[in-house]
Amino acid sequence: MESHELIIESENRKRKPKPKTHKYKKERHLNIKKKDILSARYRYGGCLKVKNKNAITDKDLKNAIEKYFDVKETKEFVVEAVKIPHINTRYWERDPQIHFYIQRFLQPLFEEVGIETWTDDQGNLIARIGKRESGKRTLIIQHAMAWGAAEDEDEYNKLSPIHESGEVLDAKDLNIKGFNPEEFGIEGEVVWGRDASETIPSTIAAVEAARTLARSGVEIPGEVLFIVTSGGHQGSSDNIFHLIFNDEVKADMAVHAACMAAGQHLTIGVGSLGRVDIKLTIYGKLGHTSDYKEEKVLNAIEGALIALERLKKIMPFPPGSIDPDFGVGPKIAPIAIESFPKPPTFAWGLGSGGHTRQDVVRIVFDRRVVPGESVDDAIQQMKDAIGDLAPFKYKLERGAYHFPWKVPKDAPAVKILSESIRIMLEKEARLSYSTAAWDHGSVNRLGIPCVKFGAGGPICSNPPVGPHTKHEFAVLNWIYDVAKVYAYFAVKSTI
Repeated sequence: MESHELIIESENRKRKPKPKTHKYKKERHLNIKKKDILSARYRYGGCLKVKNKNAITDKDLKNAIEKYFDVKETKEFVVEAVKIPHINTRYWERDPQIHFYIQRFLQPLFEEVGIETWTDDQGNLIARIGKRESGKRTLIIQHAMAWGAAEDEDEYNKLSPIHESGEVLDAKDLNIKGFNPEEFGIEGEVVWGRDASETIPSTIAAVEAARTLARSGVEIPGEVLFIVTSGGHQGSSDNIFHLIFNDEVKADMAVHAACMAAGQHLTIGVGSLGRVDIKLTIYGKLGHTSDYKEEKVLNAIEGALIALERLKKIMPFPPGSIDPDFGVGPKIAPIAIESFPKPPTFAWGLGSGGHTRQDVVRIVFDRRVVPGESVDDAIQQMKDAIGDLAPFKYKLERGAYHFPWKVPKDAPAVKILSESIRIMLEKEARLSYSTAAWDHGSVNRLGIPCVKFGAGGPICSNPPVGPHTKHEFAVLNWIYDVAKVYAYFAVKSTI
């Protein structure tokens, strides 16, 4: 295997004792002094300064990462993260709890080892590391916003009561009825808690990768931006667009967090279907249920039932070509329905329905989009299926859109990431295409080749385990693996 040369520096100095591992407190990061940030890098001892130009081989780089990677603090960070609320609410990426999580927990983790950081006006965190000499730049992108299950609106950590949030236990002791961890390749310790299966694993892996590189003194010839956006579950890519257009972030390649099936820490995503929200609104006329003159009243609910019956002709699989890489075509699924007007207490299950025939019904559909498909054509397909709904009126509108995407299997990001997995984990990477959709398509659409890679939790539907369920946990061994791969990739991708 070809080895690349990196310029590093070494200095024989008396090593100072390593500081105590991080313990999160709400007051901890409120008064960080500039001199502490500037000197933090040297508190660990063994930082490498440029005096002698030496070549570092793949083996040397692996050894440096292994030496300075801190298992204990990584586990502590995961435990702390699941205890800090950062779910999606009606305030989306502007929610103060998300910004507390970013600015008072994540940002100081970069700064206390001397990494330069800043947050933009949308709350996106950018941590910068590297010498900026090669002219190359890589993005490692994560999200802060977690999914909040509806029943958890008032009690963030209201998961299944079989374990406490933040509890560390052996996978063999999960005790989830009908779930066998071994079938998913899960071994060793896991951490129980909300978002432990989704954004936290990759985010903490990226944080620890940056900290490992800062401690090691291995110099990155170009520049790596570790990014944590304040978004993630708003169903759109607004944060990505803000980074590219408002912050003028540019890069040669990117790796974006992943949440896939078991073993994702060995899987590189090279393509995903897109998805778009399509909103169907049916209009009727208000009327009291005591009015027996039905011809004077148009109950929008009845119109919605007719529309749904007609849409069955193209649900769940509308006509469309099967993509050869994904092995599937487009798909339609209704994901939300609501009628208006309702009495104020209806949402809490109190009082009466209001004795009122509804004059508006809104239904939201999730439409999976294969590469090459047009959203306008997808909407027209639904219009053709519904046809004339007289005497009701209706309209179809497009909403948030995640672009479909593919990258070549021999793209530089794929090759370097595959090498990183092979060197750091001594295993071969797998390439996959996913039917899930996130912001990878937007990054690619904006001209930065982006692949999917990261840590998450297992995804199991029976019993429900993983993201958005009552059984969420992080697999610590997967996080350790991904952190080391991120660190290796960060260095090699900017040569």
